[in-house]
Amino acid sequence: MSRPQELSQWTSVVARELPCLTKPQSYGLAVWSFGMVLAQSCTQSAVTVALSPLLGVSRNTLRQRLRECLYDAQHKKGTHRRTLDVSVCFPFLFRWVLRVWKGDEIILAMDASTLADRFSVLAISVVYRGTAIPVAWKILHGNRKHAWRRHWLGLLRCLRREIRRTKRRMPRVLVVADRGISVSWLFRRIRRLGWHPLLRVKRNGTFQPHGDARFQTIECFARVPDTFWSARGVAFQKRTSRLADVTLLGYWHKDAKEPWFLLTDLQPSSADPSCYRTRAWIEQAFRSIKRGGWQWHRTRMTDPERADRLWLAMALATLWVVNLGAQEELASLKHELLSLSEPHTPGTISNGPSNRIVSLFRAGIARWRADLFARKFPRITPFRDAQYHQLQCL
Repeated sequence: MSRPQELSQWTSVVARELPCLTKPQSYGLAVWSFGMVLAQSCTQSAVTVALSPLLGVSRNTLRQRLRECLYDAQHKKGTHRRTLDVSVCFPFLFRWVLRVWKGDEIILAMDASTLADRFSVLAISVVYRGTAIPVAWKILHGNRKHAWRRHWLGLLRCLRREIRRTKRRMPRVLVVADRGISVSWLFRRIRRLGWHPLLRVKRNGTFQPHGDARFQTIECFARVPDTFWSARGVAFQKRTSRLADVTLLGYWHKDAKEPWFLLTDLQPSSADPSCYRTRAWIEQAFRSIKRGGWQWHRTRMTDPERADRLWLAMALATLWVVNLGAQEELASLKHELLSLSEPHTPGTISNGPSNRIVSLFRAGIARWRADLFARKFPRITPFRDAQYHQLQCL
């Protein structure tokens, strides 16, 4: 099998950033993720058709090799085969993102997605400029009862393990989640990890501000649009769920149908409810994984463990193209600033986050293909979030 220079370079990057993998595993994941970007699909057939002429190998041979990358060891041919343990890769994948992250705060979004009635996906992603990069996940059988709590806790522990190992100064970690996840146990766990929760709560919960004598229904604190309210106090009257010394934020945007009620451990002066809107970016990431990019909805897989391994290849491909898209956007911002001959006010840059026409995901794929045609290997550079905001506010 011939190996193009671009694929060899990408294989070296994957092997360096994920040292927990064996050489065949890192090469298999590199081939999968490289083929996904080339085919814009994660399906085995599409990746095979796209890569077969490039690698100079028959489709049947390549299809079998791709298939074996996702198999358990017992289903592979040979005596020294190993099963790819995806959970071992999560700390290294998170380290990879942290190493190229330039900023004082990083936001992790927790959310669940489904694939028809086949799979339920629990994912933790780093949100970034309208999209998200998966760094930990667990895929379960769909339409079955599962103890989601222990899976969420396991994913958080994997990521925290890497935080403790790093020696450089860490950005502040903010964890956001919607009302679908129970608040109390998750809030306590996030605080125990040394991170800061920003969790949306249901309006029928109760809260007692410091200085008040009784609990009140949470919806009482923001009754009309264009309202912002914050206070420290005790959340939830039931003793088993009670959270002491927390901050409740009530925010009702004038154009929104209903308010946000958010719980955090930050002080009211440093808590920003607008950070919660980044949770919607993980929805855009799910769209990129499905119909908007990797065509995850077309997979015929039925085994959650094999799907976990396929998601690792998709995470690598997503990290690569989002980084390339960020480079393109930053270069475009610099070009626009240099081309402006008259003073301008904040918000006039045409491709800022509020009016982005092309997502970082799509821009990254276009950049990847252009570099591939030019025989130029696209490298991963730091996510310069701080520099991006400085350019936006000039």
